[in-house]
Amino acid sequence: TSDYLDHILNFYDRGTIDPHYITSLLRGIQEVFNDKEKIKSISELHITNLLDLFEKLKLSNKENPFTRGNNDSYLSDWISLHRVMPDIINLIINNTNYKKNRDKIIDIIDYLFTIKDCPSPDEDDYDNGLHFLAINSVRGRAYDAFVNFTHKDGKTLAEDVKKIFVHTLDDASLAMRFQIGRNLIFFYQNDKS
Repeated sequence: TSDYLDHILNFYDRGTIDPHYITSLLRGIQEVFNDKEKIKSISELHITNLLDLFEKLKLSNKENPFTRGNNDSYLSDWISLHRVMPDIINLIINNTNYKKNRDKIIDIIDYLFTIKDCPSPDEDDYDNGLHFLAINSVRGRAYDAFVNFTHKDGKTLAEDVKKIFVHTLDDASLAMRFQIGRNLIFFYQNDKS
């Protein structure tokens, strides 16, 4: 795992390396975070490398926005890869001294709210339930990471957190509105105004 994390930035080449491979790599890293013995092998440099990989994805998306792949394939596409990112962010927040990377983390969370393909407007229905859709979408998982981040960040809301919170209120997706509604009390308790 250390070797992978030492060289993780080399695994992102949008035109050459399939997103399914990178998603599998990130899922393996999740497993390391969930193992109390193996997590000891993750260094601060490894965390920085992971966050730098996410930053690389963000910059690549600015140049050429990621879209969903073939729905008939069982392989992960670029949007599926983005679903893993908030899960890893949560693990970083919960298992490391995340404040050393606070600005990078909040920037990545903010970026994840820009992935409009997941949930997409055509998914916004009640067939599978809003909770199911919210927790299985990029922006829904990003919101969970945002709440976790905000909870650990302090008793009052920082200005950058408030800015992102206000921005999320503009998300018209029913799944996202569900996420916002179910977590509203937390934000209200930390900043009544």
